[in-house]
Amino acid sequence: MTKPHPLLINNNELLDDWCSTLEKFDPVAVDTEGDSLHCYFEKLCLIQIGLPGQDVLIDPLEPLDFSRFNTILAQRQIILHGCDFDLRMLRRGTKFATNKVFDTYLAARLAGFKEAAVICEVMTPEGRMARLPDLREFCRQEIPERAAVPVQVVPIPQMPLTGVGKIFKPALRLDAAQRAFQAALAPLRAEGITAEVMVRNDPTHGTLAVVQARGAPRETAAKRCAELLGWFQIRHVVES
Repeated sequence: MTKPHPLLINNNELLDDWCSTLEKFDPVAVDTEGDSLHCYFEKLCLIQIGLPGQDVLIDPLEPLDFSRFNTILAQRQIILHGCDFDLRMLRRGTKFATNKVFDTYLAARLAGFKEAAVICEVMTPEGRMARLPDLREFCRQEIPERAAVPVQVVPIPQMPLTGVGKIFKPALRLDAAQRAFQAALAPLRAEGITAEVMVRNDPTHGTLAVVQARGAPRETAAKRCAELLGWFQIRHVVES
């Protein structure tokens, strides 16, 4: 038996009607999505509610009155995974203050489970496994905001996580910067210079790219690196 399509709530009338359904359930599974990858001051972008037989998507970017929703939800136990981000987003986006929380991540740790992963394959409509060009084309067609379409789709061996199982985005930013530096230094190979880059946090400069150069005198390598990396906002140093 499959669930019906999720219910999308994007106006006060739908929200108020659905709150009568919410009153019948306890506990309630909750998840949120924010835009912290793109904004320094992140905002709540989506609330996802899981009930027996129904999934609900609430659009908090619409001017909704969450007062009744917050009152009902505060009287119930809510189920979250790595609750710190979700509770912060709900507080900021709807002024919700929780009463009882069951955190599945903490429960798993207490039960002795250290890591969990999901393995999946992205399939094309023709039934074959999607490759990187397929994923880029899908993003180009489905993402309406041109600036948000990814320039690259980069597989990584393992997603960096925080202590509560959330994606650790600062590590992803350092990895992206390191890839950009390494690509910018690629012309050095034709000159017989081998350059390896490590981008890391630095107490003085905030972020620092350390370039290990081999195959040329340090002064020569430093000059060529400065020519290739001068447009980067991240400071770099050359070691040999």
